[in-house]
Amino acid sequence: MLYRTIILDVKDSHVSGLLTARSAGCLNALTRTPPSLIQLYTKQLLLDGRLCSGIVLQILSLCKGVQKVGTYISAIQSCPEQTAILASLPDLREISCPLGQLAEIAQYQSLREGISRLELEWNGWIRCSAWKDPGEVDALVPLQHFQCLTHLCLRPPAYQQEDWLVGSPKLAWLIRACKSLRLLVIAPDYGESKQKLHSKTKVSQASKQHGVGVVVIGQSYWWKNDWEENTVTMWEFAEACLTTS
Repeated sequence: MLYRTIILDVKDSHVSGLLTARSAGCLNALTRTPPSLIQLYTKQLLLDGRLCSGIVLQILSLCKGVQKVGTYISAIQSCPEQTAILASLPDLREISCPLGQLAEIAQYQSLREGISRLELEWNGWIRCSAWKDPGEVDALVPLQHFQCLTHLCLRPPAYQQEDWLVGSPKLAWLIRACKSLRLLVIAPDYGESKQKLHSKTKVSQASKQHGVGVVVIGQSYWWKNDWEENTVTMWEFAEACLTTS
């Protein structure tokens, strides 16, 4: 059986319509599948949890045709081997990862020039000092080197969301730094909410700033929804908010 989306989780996962498996079992299944078919059919790969292991690296290297990868590893866990494999994937266009992994990703020219959609979660990473002043060197500065970045989602803690509202120095810096940016989404960092995005989801702000659509989502939602088939993704939800604002 072939799968468009593969989710690997350290816990049992329940996302309908997807292959959700522990890493060893998934590797066994993939190694019995012709590599050409994996490359042709598997387009999304989510690594959820503390999964920086040899088995997971093998799985990632087998999925050479993926276009979207989520690496929700520990925010303080570095995995340069994983990032090197990401840089070798010719069709990769979207990455979701902890903020602490951004500098590692930005070291590779293929990722700086190939990634058009990027989602960064604070995930407990230096929550109080990730941003001090727009002029200071900080964790978000590498964003200015992503030449084709059109869609960006930042997931700071809820108490930092107001720092990104219209008129804030951080928002002004970000729009200047990301020359190709068309859509910026500010959303709560991942919580335990099972709520899916829908028409009544709280939106604090939806407006255009210097040609960039800025949407601030004011409540947590079930993030794995973005990995399910036939559901409204975060990007689609944000674009719809701009259309109706």
